[in-house]
Order: sequence, then structure tokens, then C-alpha cells
Amino acid sequence: MLQRRIFLSTLAMLGTVGAWAQRPAHPIARPIRPLAPGRFDWRDGVAGGAMPGIYTVVSVDSGDETLQLRDQEGRTGLVHVDGDIFDFDEVKAGDEVEVDFKVQDPGVKRFEAGGIWKVQR
Repeated sequence: MLQRRIFLSTLAMLGTVGAWAQRPAHPIARPIRPLAPGRFDWRDGVAGGAMPGIYTVVSVDSGDETLQLRDQEGRTGLVHVDGDIFDFDEVKAGDEVEVDFKVQDPGVKRFEAGGIWKVQR
């Protein structure tokens, strides 16, 4: 009887381990929404007003993991991009990218991309 309990408890543990190991096939997917021009909006020197959308790449600095981007109205901003979510070798000056920005803590004076995709036209 004791062996049967050990076997059943071991079998139950193995069943739960399999559930923990499952992962979604594509955990990061591009949001579905119409492509629109993005906008940088500086207020009192704080980079808190960037609107998600399409920006033009002005320059790429893969060492610092930053992109200099220009919005439709000609304003530029330095955007910090996590190298784990974006391949800097895919873009060059003049390309268009769609950017979703992270919401920054109060007083933070930099733009940080939460998601970024090269626009294919």
C-alpha cells in the first residue's frame, strides 16, 4: 500500500512539472492597430509625452543601444532600446520603425522603447 502511495504522488508531481514547462509559441507579438505617425512631446525637459507610432531612423548606435528618431513634425529624440528585443543590424538611417514606449517614472528624462518593429512597406 505504501508503494502505491509513493508511485501516485510521484506521478502527480511529474504531471505538474510538465505544466510549468509549457511556454507560448510566440510570446511577443506585434500589436494589431493601424499604423500612424508617432510624436515626440517634450514638456519641461521631461521625455514623458512620446506617442507610439511610426518614426524615421536618423542614426543607429548599437554600442549604446540607442536610436535617434525623427517624428513627422521634424522633432528628434534619442530612444533607448533593449538589444534583446531588437536587432540593430536590421535598420539604417532613413528606415521607418514603429515604436511603443515604456511608461517612465516621474522625473525620468529619457525615452525607452517597450516594443519596436521595422516597418515593411
